Amino acid sequence: MISRFSKIWICVSLFSFLILCGFARAQPASSSSGILSLSGAIQIAITHNPSINEVQAQVDISTERIVQAKSGFMPQIDASGVYDRTTNPAGVFATKLNQGMITQDDFNVKRLNDPDPIDNYAGRLSAIWPLYDSGQTWHGVRQAEFGQKETNLEMIRRRQQVIAQTVFTYVGLLMAEENLAIVEQTLTTARANLKMVKSRYESGFVVKSDLLRTQVHIANLEQQQLQAASQVEIARAELNAAMGVAIDSEFELISRLDRGEEITEPLERWINIALDQRADLKQIDFQQSVAEEEIKKSRAAHLPTVVWFPCQV
Repeated sequence: MISRFSKIWICVSLFSFLILCGFARAQPASSSSGILSLSGAIQIAITHNPSINEVQAQVDISTERIVQAKSGFMPQIDASGVYDRTTNPAGVFATKLNQGMITQDDFNVKRLNDPDPIDNYAGRLSAIWPLYDSGQTWHGVRQAEFGQKETNLEMIRRRQQVIAQTVFTYVGLLMAEENLAIVEQTLTTARANLKMVKSRYESGFVVKSDLLRTQVHIANLEQQQLQAASQVEIARAELNAAMGVAIDSEFELISRLDRGEEITEPLERWINIALDQRADLKQIDFQQSVAEEEIKKSRAAHLPTVVWFPCQV
């Protein structure tokens, strides 16, 4: 029969195990592995690349700036308060006078020179509603809207850059792996050839220089193998960095690049497409609009404004 202490220990152990499992599931893995296609790599990069998250934060900020700019059309309420406690004779007398608390006893010489401490609290509440500010608020809203559009274009451009970098590094890792496979295959063939040359040398059919030449060739291939293996690790790290995952993640690349069709359009056509559609070039137009609105807002600041004070207490 299970004792009470044993039941408690079992419950605590089970509870701790569930908490640890949930915590482990919530933590991001330091490394991952699996099959990775080119489209999958692009999707991972769009989701996890920190530069995209950075621009997304800027997009959120630009949206809030529009709300902030539109708040200039709304009334502003200001509340403030002051509290002080004093035994200064002049301060005590002035406070009682302001509060309408002066009595005949307050003119006693002893109380005038050595008064009791007095508390004073003053509160203030005011409301201001700008009815007309010569368009300053309107230009500020327009400026914030142009800024949001410029930030949205920055997001498009950043996604394009991340996708291009992911494709570039994915292809780079493919080429590095193919190069390593070719070097290893060549090295295997060279070692088999070394056995044949060594056998012929021992039989007297070839001179020693042929054997030494083959051994030097194998040594060069082994050095190339080390360099190719290093290039694979570097290319893998670059791909992981582009995707925004742990550097030590390992994936099996399954997308292979096939020979595409030859580009027949002239270079001028692609240049015109780039000038017409590149997001960073469109950003310049909105940046110019933001600057123009800033000039208009600065000029409007020199014009008269109308403000209504609905209440002031």
